[in-house]
Amino acid sequence: MAGILSSKRNVVDWEALRDKQARLDRVDTDKRILATLRLSYDNLPSHLKPCFAYCSLFPKDCVIDVKMLVQLWMGQGYINRGQLPSSHLYEVGVEYFKGMLSKSFFQESHEDQRGNVKNCKMHDLMHDLALEVAGEENITLKASNPMVDDDVDLDRLRHMSVDFGGVRRKSWPVPDSLPQATKLRTFLPANLDWEGMNVREGKGYEMFFSNMTSLRALSLYGGQMKVIPPSIHKLKRLRYLNLSRNGMETLPDEIIKLVNLQVLILDLCYELQELPQDMAKLSNLEFLSLLGCWRLRGLPLGIGKLTRLKELSTFVLGTEAKISELKDLDNLGGALSIKNLGLVKGRAEAKAASLNRKPNLEALELEWNMLDSDNAAAGEEMTLEALEPHENLKKLKLQHYSGSSLPSWVSNSLKNVVIISLSRCGGLLYLPSLAPLVSLEELELYSLEGLEYIQIEEATSPSSSSSSSSSASNNNPQLLPRLKSLAIRHCNNLISWWSTSKIEVPLFPCLSALDIVDCPKLAWTPRFSVHMGKVKLSDVRSDLLGEFAASLPPPHSPTHSRFKELTIDGMEGLQVLPQELHPQLVSLESLCIQSCLDLTTLSPPASSEQHLAFSLYYCLPALRCLQMWGLMGLDCLPQWLQHSSHLRELRISYCHGLGCLPDWLPKLTMIETLQIKDCELLLPRLESRTAQDWHKVEHILNITINDKMVQRNGNYLELAGNDQHQEQEAEREEEEEDDHEVLPATSAQSSRYVLLLNYGKAAFL
Repeated sequence: MAGILSSKRNVVDWEALRDKQARLDRVDTDKRILATLRLSYDNLPSHLKPCFAYCSLFPKDCVIDVKMLVQLWMGQGYINRGQLPSSHLYEVGVEYFKGMLSKSFFQESHEDQRGNVKNCKMHDLMHDLALEVAGEENITLKASNPMVDDDVDLDRLRHMSVDFGGVRRKSWPVPDSLPQATKLRTFLPANLDWEGMNVREGKGYEMFFSNMTSLRALSLYGGQMKVIPPSIHKLKRLRYLNLSRNGMETLPDEIIKLVNLQVLILDLCYELQELPQDMAKLSNLEFLSLLGCWRLRGLPLGIGKLTRLKELSTFVLGTEAKISELKDLDNLGGALSIKNLGLVKGRAEAKAASLNRKPNLEALELEWNMLDSDNAAAGEEMTLEALEPHENLKKLKLQHYSGSSLPSWVSNSLKNVVIISLSRCGGLLYLPSLAPLVSLEELELYSLEGLEYIQIEEATSPSSSSSSSSSASNNNPQLLPRLKSLAIRHCNNLISWWSTSKIEVPLFPCLSALDIVDCPKLAWTPRFSVHMGKVKLSDVRSDLLGEFAASLPPPHSPTHSRFKELTIDGMEGLQVLPQELHPQLVSLESLCIQSCLDLTTLSPPASSEQHLAFSLYYCLPALRCLQMWGLMGLDCLPQWLQHSSHLRELRISYCHGLGCLPDWLPKLTMIETLQIKDCELLLPRLESRTAQDWHKVEHILNITINDKMVQRNGNYLELAGNDQHQEQEAEREEEEEDDHEVLPATSAQSSRYVLLLNYGKAAFL
């Protein structure tokens, strides 16, 4: 109701709405709710009403892809520029969606990394309203029962979807009566998983191309077609065509006769090798998506004539189309991936792409061939220098670049970049200063085998401190003030961060995720600040852990980091956790320690077991779940665990020396889940209600042994999914398999995890 009122500009309209609502207040509750929603619909602008009714094609609780939805609206002709004559139809459609979202016609919307609304849902009651206003024109068939009811007027039917939700086999027999729906404008599968849909061979496909010549939108995602029939050219009115996840190697030349086509989606067509030569004749094409078409050898000559293209997901350089075809595609937006850049000959050819003239481009991926010759580095540096994008770019990714340095525009021109990813750039020896990148939120460095140093410099402008929540405590400029995620993986020769001057303030004030994996030479990390939520240190030097802990603000300082998750993996030589780390664990919810074979205790050196118990209890007050995995020397549970009164889950795996459960375990009354796996000495003590340790765990609701749920039956315990029940329980076991594993802390509100792995020399905790 508030959404309606926000669009009304005079008192008369408000009073009229008040009077209508007053009349509805006297109606029964169930009818009043739907009538109130109908009132919301009645007050929608006329151009939004068909857009809303169209949404009835998506089943209840279906996740709706917003880009697809707007493209479908375009295909049906529902979008007009109206008061926005200079805007693109798609952009107007996005405003349509935002308007309805603000009025609660949609809910549960999610944004992508670039801030665009990616998907949403529709409330069940709103879906009921959409069905009501759509009337006989829209229908959704169940894939499990695809028959069209006799009372459906096929002559009036305009839009059809097929709901594959809950259907294990995706093969779909086309209803015999469907070819009679000759005025159908939309055919759309919904709730499909990655396997897609399989329309049974025979007349099914031909029916779409020969009988339904009024189609504006057709999706045959996952249809498993090896050949697209030439009769597709009969769909003269087609504007939206999705042939993703099909098995064709080529498209028929007849497809270029679809002159009204606006959207062509060919994602995940793994066998597709080439596109028709005369693609330029599809002059109305605005979206061409080729994601996952790994065998595509190149794009055809003349692709650059499609000047109305708003999004081109992939530009594959080959023997035909050159990179200069991008020159006049200045309307390109969204994400663009350019592959096989090793074929570009010289700076002039690269500069002809005119990437700096494409202000709408949000994400750019530049990929060289990993088989390019070793002496190609100099040429690649010149190519990359000439491929400078527009300053509006939000995401940059480089792959298989063999140059030793990055061009100056990476750090000096991308003032709006949010994400930078450098992957498998083996020749890269150093990174330029990142200080100018004040908008950067995510930085990923992956498999940079030549990289030895990362330069860090403080920003020179106070404005770089931006809106950081921690910057208020000091007026000093800070490096990368918005950085939230930093990942450095498989940089085998990385030695250190370095700076030409002394860094006086903590870096990255908004950093919430730090991931350093397989950097065996890394010996120093800079000072970090507040908001540190998730940290992973894997396959690094053991002394780096102490160095990292010492770099953090002290526990009582205003900028103290409050960890939520900490993973320590594969630190050879680590015998004890560094003393500096313990005070930093006050807010820890997840601790994962794995493959640290020399680790023998969690206590600081020379600590007594009593001090250890106090230390761990003090440091881990948020503990909710404890998992011990592969503790070969462990013969009893740690004594400090009995003080963890909030413990909800206990998981013990591959602890072959654990002989019994402690007598104090029944005191932990909050435990809801117990999982024991491959503990040879412990399992016999839990095999029945009269077994020695059963009385210690009988208060626990959910117990699993070797991944099988325990079912209580008198004095006997049965394992669901064992040989006696395997046939009847097999399907449920498959569904529950993930439930028996430790879930990441981010996926469960009430879970807090401690995971102890592979303590080959552990004798006690």
